[in-house]
Amino acid sequence: MLIAILSGLLAAAISIPVFAADTTTATVRIAAPPVTPPAGQTRPADAVAAEPLSEPPAAEPADDQASLVVPVTRVTAPPPGPYQVDIERLVQDEADAAPAVEALVGAGSAALPALHTALADPRMSGIQAARILRILAAIGDSRSTGPIIEFAATRRSEAFLLKQAVNALREIPNSTEAQTFVDSLLGSALVAADVKRAALLYYAAHPDPRAMRWVIQYRSPGTDPGIRYVGLYLGAVLGDGSVTRWIVELLDSGRPAHEQRYLLMGLAERLSFHAFERRIAEFALAPEVRDEALRYARSRRATDGADAPPAVLQDIPPRAERTPNVDAEPIHAAREWVKVLGFSVLLILVGVGMTLRFRRRGAH
Repeated sequence: MLIAILSGLLAAAISIPVFAADTTTATVRIAAPPVTPPAGQTRPADAVAAEPLSEPPAAEPADDQASLVVPVTRVTAPPPGPYQVDIERLVQDEADAAPAVEALVGAGSAALPALHTALADPRMSGIQAARILRILAAIGDSRSTGPIIEFAATRRSEAFLLKQAVNALREIPNSTEAQTFVDSLLGSALVAADVKRAALLYYAAHPDPRAMRWVIQYRSPGTDPGIRYVGLYLGAVLGDGSVTRWIVELLDSGRPAHEQRYLLMGLAERLSFHAFERRIAEFALAPEVRDEALRYARSRRATDGADAPPAVLQDIPPRAERTPNVDAEPIHAAREWVKVLGFSVLLILVGVGMTLRFRRRGAH
């Protein structure tokens, strides 16, 4: 019976599952339970007391004191992954989370499995998910495209996170998968304006002639003003000359600064730097907006060369008609007329004037 009990305990000990985790081994001494003799073999207490005292025989191990040494493996909780602590810190305030963001971005592609797993967790808070998307954008690995799109599909009703997902895709190499996702947003009537702006900017970062269908849809008057200015910018990036006039009309009408920035970038795509520099002098722009636009245009057109776009000023209506100062010096007045009428028109007028003068002299 004792052997059967110990064998059962040993089998139970051996059957303890071992997980892929940190383990420790301990030695446990298991004692058999006391064995109660059968009732017929129990002597009465007075008989035991009547026996004379004598030296006890040499002690022999009693069956009820038998024990067995069994090694037992205790499984401890697995430690957190190498990036799990940093991911958990992303819920903190911006300043407190900054070291974790820096560490994850610095880890690069090595941190992608942990970041993708965290992004797929439905319990992920909005601020934590947004920071993970920004980290994935900073890493810029194409393997993040699928996880980002899957995340966006599950959080499609949250415009802020949907926009962050599109912004992250913009920083990752272009792919058919990403384009299909962006197209689904631009073609939906249920998607918020700020998400559609982000989708149009995706194509501005990854120009594709197939995106012209979205330019046609979002460039024209009557389009939601909150989307149209980005549609015009994308049209300029894709080489659509028809957007130039509309860009200037909006700049003349006095749009908010954040719209002016994209409209000016679109204009810089259509003009050489010097033509752009002359043209924006006529717009009412905040100094910082003007300086930013000039820096952008200069970076796009460091010098005017053969590959620079033509100064298509004839497509741009003048902001206001200017009346030349005819009372100024003759040379200055001629310059003013040239600015307004053009040199060829001025020559025609001068020729007509000379003809009339000769006719008058001949009449006398």
